[in-house]
Amino acid sequence: MEELKVLDLTGMHLSPLPLSLQYLKHLETLCLDGCVLEDISAIGELKKLQVLSFVQSTIVRLPSEVRKLTRLRLLDLRRCQGLEVISPDVLSRLARLEELYIGDGFVQWKGEGHDEPRNNANLSELKLLSKLSTLEVHIMDANIMPKDLFSEKLERFRVFIGDEWDWDWHEYERYADYRSLRTLKLKLSRSALLERVKVLLMKTEDLYLDDLRGLRSVLYELDDQGFPELKHLHVQNSLGIQYIIDWMIMGHSTAFPRLESLFIENLHNLEKIYYGPYMVGSFSNLRKLKVGNCNALRSLFSFSMFKGLGKLEEVDVSSCEIMEEIAVEEGEDDEEINLTQIRSLTLDNLPQLTSFCSQGQEKVCSASQRTQKEAAVGTSSKEIVCEDEIEALLPLFSKKIGFPNLEDIKLSGINVKMIWPNQHIESSLYIEKLTTLIVDGCGNLNYLFTSSIVGSLAQLKTLEICECKSMEEVIIAEGEGEMMSKMLFPKLHSLKLKGLPRIVRFCTANLIECPSLKVLRVDNCPHLHAFLSTCTSKNVGTSSGVTQANATLFDEKVWFPNLEELYIMHMHKLEMIWCDELLADSFSRLKVLQVQYGKQLLKIFPSKLLGRFLQNLELLVVKNCDSVEEVFDLRALVRVSEAPVVERSQLRTLDIRDLPNLKQVWNMDPHGILSFYNLRLVYAWNCPKLKSLFPFSIAIGLPHLALLNINGCGMEEVVAKEESVEAITINPKFVFRGLKALILWQLEELRCFYSEKHSLECTQLKHLCVYRCEKLKTFNSESQEMQEILMNGQESQLKIQVPQPLFAFREIVGNLEQLALNNEDIAMMQQSHFPIDLFFKLKILVLQSFHDASVNLPFNIFPKFPNLEKLVLGSCYFRELLPHGVVSEDAGVLLQSQIRFLKLDFLPNIRHIWNQDCQPVPFLQNLETLEIWRCHRLTNLAPSSATFKNLAILNVWKCQGLLSLISSSTAKSMVNLTTMIVRESHKVEEIVSNDRNDSQSQSEIVLWKLRTLKLLCLKSLSSFCSSANCTLKFPSLEELIVTQCPRMKIFSQGAISAPKLKRVNLAEERAKWRWIGNLNSTIIQLYTEKLFRFSGQLPSFF
Repeated sequence: MEELKVLDLTGMHLSPLPLSLQYLKHLETLCLDGCVLEDISAIGELKKLQVLSFVQSTIVRLPSEVRKLTRLRLLDLRRCQGLEVISPDVLSRLARLEELYIGDGFVQWKGEGHDEPRNNANLSELKLLSKLSTLEVHIMDANIMPKDLFSEKLERFRVFIGDEWDWDWHEYERYADYRSLRTLKLKLSRSALLERVKVLLMKTEDLYLDDLRGLRSVLYELDDQGFPELKHLHVQNSLGIQYIIDWMIMGHSTAFPRLESLFIENLHNLEKIYYGPYMVGSFSNLRKLKVGNCNALRSLFSFSMFKGLGKLEEVDVSSCEIMEEIAVEEGEDDEEINLTQIRSLTLDNLPQLTSFCSQGQEKVCSASQRTQKEAAVGTSSKEIVCEDEIEALLPLFSKKIGFPNLEDIKLSGINVKMIWPNQHIESSLYIEKLTTLIVDGCGNLNYLFTSSIVGSLAQLKTLEICECKSMEEVIIAEGEGEMMSKMLFPKLHSLKLKGLPRIVRFCTANLIECPSLKVLRVDNCPHLHAFLSTCTSKNVGTSSGVTQANATLFDEKVWFPNLEELYIMHMHKLEMIWCDELLADSFSRLKVLQVQYGKQLLKIFPSKLLGRFLQNLELLVVKNCDSVEEVFDLRALVRVSEAPVVERSQLRTLDIRDLPNLKQVWNMDPHGILSFYNLRLVYAWNCPKLKSLFPFSIAIGLPHLALLNINGCGMEEVVAKEESVEAITINPKFVFRGLKALILWQLEELRCFYSEKHSLECTQLKHLCVYRCEKLKTFNSESQEMQEILMNGQESQLKIQVPQPLFAFREIVGNLEQLALNNEDIAMMQQSHFPIDLFFKLKILVLQSFHDASVNLPFNIFPKFPNLEKLVLGSCYFRELLPHGVVSEDAGVLLQSQIRFLKLDFLPNIRHIWNQDCQPVPFLQNLETLEIWRCHRLTNLAPSSATFKNLAILNVWKCQGLLSLISSSTAKSMVNLTTMIVRESHKVEEIVSNDRNDSQSQSEIVLWKLRTLKLLCLKSLSSFCSSANCTLKFPSLEELIVTQCPRMKIFSQGAISAPKLKRVNLAEERAKWRWIGNLNSTIIQLYTEKLFRFSGQLPSFF
């Protein structure tokens, strides 16, 4: 072992470091990545060490002993979030060091000119590393950078300067094969500091610039050589920048000859990307361009500059308030150009955009063009179309700039009235290779295509049209009164129509064929009564004379033979989805059908075609359809099925919810003609008129049913009574061999599973929950079971006076893993004698509906559940969870050893989980998850003596009596807490309260593993901890969400350490987050902005 040269101890707990390590005198490489470390001083004895790696370890201090490692060539301290100290003069002594990585970890650098004794590394030490060729470092404060910090010998570097930057390791590792190894990210408070990074700017390949002050243009002022090596440029949040390139300053030099991507964001005073005549060769290698939120920018480039962008592949322009065109044409004689490499184009939220290239389009229309445009806008022969109106219909794209290989287009929030020229030849310059087209929020569009250009869409696979308030149809005929014979989209795979309040049809034609269509979504298109129409009137579907055929969405003119998923949402005026006649194979492969929010919808399926739909349908969801009275109309199917041939449906999931007039799911019993043999999941929620769920013959044949979940229905029995003579004379047996979960919830009229004598067999049942079904008896007691045996020989009329209980207790409980019991069930258990192993498999116990406040939690039953892991108490009126002296020794041992999850939901009387005077309870101390919901009288979670050393998840919701959650001493014990969520508890003033004993002394709370903290809708919350003497440390915190906490002025009055936290999310604003250097400063800034907003003094840019 003494001759060992390479040692890898990744992921080990090495606190303390093994003493034997120092005897490895010949060790050259030591890897301690991901290790738990404390004192590592012994490493200083490994004098021959050349490579030392601590990536993502818990190291807090790099001790002075490391300076002895004079042969060290590589030191890796990346992602050491807890590293706070690098002893002075350690780095400067590592004279042979070639590679130094301190990214996403140590940031406590000292600057020059400090008179007080140094306790940490100085940036000047890096200047003494003469062999250094690779460097990763983050300098939070640019002002402490010494001159000549960076050497010309640096070949590879990732240098971040400023507090803005994140280390996105996932992206870095994913693209490590080709991403730049020369990355510089700058946020400088003054332009004079640029001189200190000039050496890096000359070599940088990936440059990020944020909040640059004192600069008017990027080029020349940063690099007068035109950035010859730069491949990727990101410029953001810099109010002073007017131009990226100013030709007046740079002269005739070529700029950015190797640049591949350009990202510009939040440059509110940017007027031009390239100011002045275009120099050939500039941007000649550009492949990706993204511009966002630049509100002084009227165009991107000149027409002549676009000619030089022959390699451009992707263009994304968004949120530029005054952008009028993308390319500005200098003169009328400019030649037409084709950008052959462009594959993707996104134009988003550009309210002033009129065209891609405006000046080259004719202002006056010829007579033939005028006729075409008159027809396009639907004017009559006697109407006069003024030239201004014609000009307003100029298309977004013209023949001046073509994209013959364009594949993806996204147009959102632009106000043009026409996208493509009506002429087929001109339009083909844009759409022949088009595979994806998304049009969203374009409120002036009346239509998308004309019929003449549909033939060019042979490659189109995805079409989405959303929130276009003026659109009346997707495809219009070329001339007034004309009708197309057939519309063909051979490769269209996905079609989405959403939020189109005026659309009346997709197009006017005799037939539409989409042979490849798999997914169709129609959402909130209230006047779309017919997908395809043969009537050219725009009032089709809305006139008083609408026919039954026109009232159906799909008819025999629509051919979708391979459609697999259909979503019909928020179509409140639609009465019928399909008519009784469809083309052969159309809709026959449908696997998923979701119909939601249709107030006037009468039927889901036409009775005549039910067999076609059930051939392949696997998922059916029907929700919030107020007029639907039945789901499956079996009358036509039963009438034509004279032979005893059984059709087997492929339906696996049936989900029906919020159907106020639903009376039957199946409107008659198919008596074996139709089988739902494959049904696995059934949900029936909030259907108050539904008296039963299954017809008798269907319930008999459900061997694969795995989940039955019925909630809030007017159900009296689950299976409807069979009236046939055969069913009356026998006792039917319902066998659900696959049923694993049965949930019956708030069924106030439910009396039984089946009204006649029967047997119910559920051998695989694991989860049984019956809640607020007052008329249903869940279990037979032992005495009742014996009574039934004695009655088996008597006449049947004596046996059916009382509805049959759901299960025989002894028969069903043995396999259960999750069981819900109420007060009556517990009383029955206490009076009965069951085998000791009857509840051996039970892991989750729900105790519910204990309405008697004088009753205590029945601890004497817990020894019956030796493997219990989770305990849920719901709607129980206990005054205390653990009253003094009520826990037996056996129950206490069980609770101590087994339960790891506790949830309290609606315990309105409980004030204490346990009394302050009681001894700590191991049951609570060993919990890993604690959820407390709607316990309004609870004043705190636990006394200050409580410890939660194993708790990983704490979730509190709507506890209106809580002033604080935990004491500081309890918080100190929560060393394994990973997630804390506190929501809608309006009296909570602080999360951690100070102990009386600690009120004057300094204390420290370290939540070592806390990664996620959510504070949501806490109206009285002023801080996480109000004690100025309490230091909070969150070594692992990465996600903090704070929303609707109006009184939260500061996170904590004491010191805070959260090295991994880089942002505070505002949950009410998606993708919005803030970070002002540290956690306290961020919360203070958010509170200040809130005050300004309420007072009306906040500047508009907030």
